[in-house]
Amino acid sequence: MTLITFEEYQKLPKGKLTKDTYKEKSSIQTKVANRRKKGTRVTKTKKNQTKKESPKKVESNFIPNVEYYIEDTTRRKNEFKEVYKGTFVKTKTYENGDVYVEFDNVKKLVAPFGVGGIPFGFSSKGHRFIEVK
Repeated sequence: MTLITFEEYQKLPKGKLTKDTYKEKSSIQTKVANRRKKGTRVTKTKKNQTKKESPKKVESNFIPNVEYYIEDTTRRKNEFKEVYKGTFVKTKTYENGDVYVEFDNVKKLVAPFGVGGIPFGFSSKGHRFIEVK
């Protein structure tokens, strides 16, 4: 497919908008409060004891092997937005809590800055995912 402008992309038929949703955290407190005792210390104190939180669990509305438009939401003006098209593969959660949606056969549809490298993992914070009709 050849490169098109964002106005032409807006006229293309699209399906429903797809998002990731996060499961709510449990109501158990993770921090243990340490109170300092008065007087001189005989032994070394332990640093703040916190339980390590598990990474966010993602429930996604994505359907495997379905094509999606991947629209950049970090730019305000439509003339600067980039749009990709790819088939959904999986979601990946990193230890720091970042969630990336991985695609296969990614192609650029709208490229206002020229065609450079093509990413295969997209952050759900900076992109909108719309099904291709």
